[in-house]
Amino acid sequence: MNRKTLTKAQQRTLQRLVARDEGRTWPNYLAARRAGYIAGVAVCFMIEWAGMCLGIEADGHMHS
Repeated sequence: MNRKTLTKAQQRTLQRLVARDEGRTWPNYLAARRAGYIAGVAVCFMIEWAGMCLGIEADGHMHS
């Protein structure tokens, strides 16, 4: 299964991350969405933020 879209939980978590960032890394949600990629077997959205690589799981849980 190769999923290119984010789950609703992943979208909410990414929106919170963009709000926390306050425009320093990405100007908006769409720019952040385009900066990341789906890793593994289409389960984890990976994005670099503040010198860390963050993963957002399908259930919305974020980890570094």
